[in-house]
Formats: sequence, C-alpha cells, structure tokens
Amino acid sequence: MNNEKMVLDESEKGLTKTIIFFIVVMIIFTIFANLAPQLKIALDNMSNINLPLAPDGVGAG
Repeated sequence: MNNEKMVLDESEKGLTKTIIFFIVVMIIFTIFANLAPQLKIALDNMSNINLPLAPDGVGAG
C-alpha cells in the first residue's frame, strides 16, 4: 500500500510541476507580448546610441 501511495504522490508532484511550468511559461509569454513594442523601441534606442560611439571607441583604443 505504501509503495503504491508513494508512486501516486510522485506522479502527482510531476503533474503539478508540469502544470506550474506551463502557467509560468504562459505568463512569461504574455508579459513579453505586452512588452514587445517597448522592448523594440528600447533596443532601437540602444542601437542608435551605441552605433555612433563604436567607431570613436575603436579610434580611441
């Protein structure tokens, strides 16, 4: 009886971990979907700031 119960508990833990994992992934995807425009703007701004500085950095080096 004990062994069967332990196996059941293990499978329930695995199922719970899987469900939690999927929920976390869905939350992360939702956050990224909402932040995508802001992230793209931020990355574009970073690129615009960094690209002009790169040649100066190379020249100074």
